[in-house]
Amino acid sequence: MPASDYTATPPEAQETSSATLFIEFEDQRLRVDKDSTTLRVGREDDNDLPILNRFVSRYHGAITMKLGRFIYADTSSNGTYMIDPEREVHTIQGAKVFLPDKGLLGLGYRPDKPEAAVLRFRIVDNE
Repeated sequence: MPASDYTATPPEAQETSSATLFIEFEDQRLRVDKDSTTLRVGREDDNDLPILNRFVSRYHGAITMKLGRFIYADTSSNGTYMIDPEREVHTIQGAKVFLPDKGLLGLGYRPDKPEAAVLRFRIVDNE
């Protein structure tokens, strides 16, 4: 499924505002929910999740929660690569996409390559 399929209609599982998105990067665990609605990632220290990797842009992208839906916005030079639950790879460059229930985000490089900075994410409905 191309990344454009994630831009059309948001997954139904995310239609509730009580959902929480959990992010894991190396030994760090963060969340995006109704109380903390944005998570910025990139090389600069003022990002919510600073990542020192040569393929990661200074301000690579952000995950936001809007109306119970989780959106990833790529603002990088090298793009972001998402692996969805069906193990398909999607390229996100200068675009916003709805995130599926779980997957991997490779910042600047495919998440299945050793050079990649990989974010693991999953969405949990808290109801």
